[in-house]
Amino acid sequence: MAIFGPFLVADRLDEVLDRALSPPVFPLGTAALPSTRILKCTRTGDTLILPAYGETPQQYSIDQAPDKMPPDAVAIKVYHGYHHPKSGTLFFRIVYKERSIVIATDTEGFCGG
Repeated sequence: MAIFGPFLVADRLDEVLDRALSPPVFPLGTAALPSTRILKCTRTGDTLILPAYGETPQQYSIDQAPDKMPPDAVAIKVYHGYHHPKSGTLFFRIVYKERSIVIATDTEGFCGG
C-alpha cells in the first residue's frame, strides 16, 4: 500500500498516521494492520501517477515530468496554498482520461475560527 501525504515540518508522516490510527480513534493501531506500507511525503508542485492496479505509483517533483502517461493512469497534482490562515490549504487536481476535478482541504470556517 502506497500512502502519500504532505510534508509536515513538525511531524513525520508515519507519526501522524500512528496517532490517527490508534485507540481511541481507531481500534487497532498501525502495527496491527497486515500490510506493507510505502510512505512518501509530497510537496507543492509534485505529480503522482497512479498506474493500473498492482503497479507501483510514481512521484515526480515540480522540476520533473513523467516521460509518458499510461493510458489508464490517474495523475494527481499537489498544491499548497499559503493564503489561508494557520497552515494553508492543500489542493489536489485529479486527472483521468482528459477529465479533472479539484479537491481542496479546509479546516477553518471563518477568520479566527
